[in-house]
Amino acid sequence: MVGSGRNPEDDAVVDQVLGYLNFSSGAEDLRFLASLNRMFEWSSGDGPVWRVVWETLETRLAGLASTSAAFRDTDQAAGVLQLVRDHVVPGYFEFHRDLLFHQSEATLVNAFFLGRICEAVLRQGPPWDEAARITRAAISELNDYLGHRPVAALESQKIEPYTHEWVRPVPLYIRGAGIVVGRTST
Repeated sequence: MVGSGRNPEDDAVVDQVLGYLNFSSGAEDLRFLASLNRMFEWSSGDGPVWRVVWETLETRLAGLASTSAAFRDTDQAAGVLQLVRDHVVPGYFEFHRDLLFHQSEATLVNAFFLGRICEAVLRQGPPWDEAARITRAAISELNDYLGHRPVAALESQKIEPYTHEWVRPVPLYIRGAGIVVGRTST
């Protein structure tokens, strides 16, 4: 459910996010990240905010498909929305169940993390119905950071990190897009 702080100009914010999802190939776009962050700011409801934002995006996309010439073909945006919601976010939590067992979607999936997920999905390219391929590749691409490792382990022997040690840091600030809104975990 969209919060009461929303005004008519916010439709332009939603349209900007949908335009990125429909026409981008996954390059970083600070306006997209800032707009997604703005949607998190005025969205509320039960459960994780990102799911409320996704519902808003899906509803607006359906309306634009019938009223806007620019959105006559919405296959890419619809495919990305569905992939992120049904496959990539749940797949990321499943892949890192040993590492993220103490985290919830409500605190981990903020606007900037979700934006990075969208970028990774878009970089995989169509066809958008290949959920297994896109999910696997997007999660692999997201996992680009190796966290803390004890110095003793690093100095005593050469230990290669295993696949599940690589993770995506959850961004709290992105230069040009601002500070993420909402709750964050510690």
